[in-house]
Amino acid sequence: MKRKLNEKLLKILWFLIKLNILVIPLYLVIYLDISFPLLQNFLTSSLHFILSKFNSNISFKDHFLYIPFKTEKGLQIETFEISFDCAGWKTMYLLFALVLATPSKLNKKFKVLVIGLPFLFLLNFIRILTTLLFVMSFGLSYLEIVHTFLWREGLILAVAAIWYIWIKKENIIR
Repeated sequence: MKRKLNEKLLKILWFLIKLNILVIPLYLVIYLDISFPLLQNFLTSSLHFILSKFNSNISFKDHFLYIPFKTEKGLQIETFEISFDCAGWKTMYLLFALVLATPSKLNKKFKVLVIGLPFLFLLNFIRILTTLLFVMSFGLSYLEIVHTFLWREGLILAVAAIWYIWIKKENIIR
């Protein structure tokens, strides 16, 4: 009984060591302030394409969206930056690191990443789109609530759910 407990603890320890090593590149990207403008510009132009169906006065340049809002003083243009963090790279990298650190065969890891990473990218796109649509409908005062409390934590839960469903399906947890 004690031996099985020790084996489980060693597996958990090894998982945590691998996960922490795999997270080092994430911290390097943050520390070095690396971005990926092509991805940011792609997201911005895609968002502009959809959002312009709701308001033809929306414009964009590079990774900035310019959305007009009616105020008491008239029309006010708000600038929204689609930063590298907005692209959802951290949640995708977190899933990547969790899957690689988990003890399983490489082909099974590959399968979950092929499905999970595009799913997270799409979910993140929907996050940005719905946040902007909500703000366009109900006002800028709701931006922080929708962006921070609903969606940031929602993406973390999505990563945890994908990983948990995969490890349960593959019977990795015993």
